[in-house]
Amino acid sequence: MAVKLITDVTIEKSTRQILPQHRLYFCGSCFSNNIGEKFLTYGFQTRINTLGILFNPSSITNCFNYLAEEKKFISSDFFLTKEIWYSYLLHSQHSGTELNKVIEKVNLSIKEDRDFLIQADFIFITLGTSFVFELRDTNQVVANCHKQDAQLFQRRLLSVTETQEKLSETIAQIRKLNVKAQIIATVSPIRHWRDGALQNQVSKSHLFAALYPLIQEGQLHYFPSYEIMMDELRDYRFYNSDMIHLSETAIDYIWDKLKQTYFNEQSYEYIKELSNIIKFTDHKPFNPHSGEYKLSVKKIYENLKKTAQKYDLDLGYLEQKIQNLLNQ
Repeated sequence: MAVKLITDVTIEKSTRQILPQHRLYFCGSCFSNNIGEKFLTYGFQTRINTLGILFNPSSITNCFNYLAEEKKFISSDFFLTKEIWYSYLLHSQHSGTELNKVIEKVNLSIKEDRDFLIQADFIFITLGTSFVFELRDTNQVVANCHKQDAQLFQRRLLSVTETQEKLSETIAQIRKLNVKAQIIATVSPIRHWRDGALQNQVSKSHLFAALYPLIQEGQLHYFPSYEIMMDELRDYRFYNSDMIHLSETAIDYIWDKLKQTYFNEQSYEYIKELSNIIKFTDHKPFNPHSGEYKLSVKKIYENLKKTAQKYDLDLGYLEQKIQNLLNQ
C-alpha cells in the first residue's frame, strides 16, 4: 500500500472554462503577478496590477472605484520627497521626477484598464492582508507608505464587517462595468510575517470570514491558493530563501492546479502548442548562423502563425522574438 505524503485540497472543476481567446484581469497582492504572468507568457490577453500591487481590501476597492467612476489623478494626489513624486494611493511604479508625466501615465493606465475590464471574461482578485495603514492627519488608507516617516501612519486591522463591505463595494463597482465576467477571489499564500505570527493568522482569518458569505451567495468564486500552499506544499523547500515568498516550483504547482480547475481540452492543447514554440525561442543554439538553424526558425515561425490563426490570437510578441532569431 502506497503511503500518502500530502493532504489533498479538493477543488471542483469550474463550470466556466478559460479559453485562449479570453481576457483576464488581475488585481491585488504580488501573488496576482505570479499567476498573471503565467497567462501572459502563453499569449493570453492579460492585464496585471497596472495601478500597482495592492495588498488590502480597502486599496483594491479604491482601485476599482477609479476605474468604474472614470476618476482621474490630479497634482494634489501626489507629494514630493527626495525630488520624486509619489501618491499614497499608488505603488511606486507610478512615481517619477516629472509630475505631469507621472499623472499622464497613471491616467492612461486607468483608461486602458477600464476599456479592458468592460470586455474582460475573468477578473482575479488576490487579497493579502486585512491590516491597513492610514494617514494620521486624514485617516486615508494608503496603498503604499513609500518609506515615509512611520509617525505619519497608524496601522489598523479591518474588522470582518469592514472587510466584507469593501469586498461588496468592489464587486458592485466591477458590475457597473461588466455584468458577465466571472470574479475569482483568492487569498495570497504569502504570509505577512512583519505583522507578527499571530497577527498574520488573524489578518488572513478576517479575509476568509469576509469572503465566505459572498462565495455562498454566488457573488464571486474562490480558488484555494492559500490552502494549496499550506496543505499540499507544507515544506520549506517550496519557499524562496526568505522562507516567506514562494519558489518557482510552488508557483508552477499552483498554476497547474489552476489549469486543472479552469482549463478545458482546447486550452490545454493551446498551451502545449505554444510551449513547444517558447522552448525553441528560449533555447540557445550551438550555431545561430547555420543554414540548418535558420530552417528550424522558419519552421517554428510557420507553426506560430498556424497557432495564432487557429485560435484567432495576436501573438505578435512571439513573432517579433522569432524575427529577431532570423535576423541575428
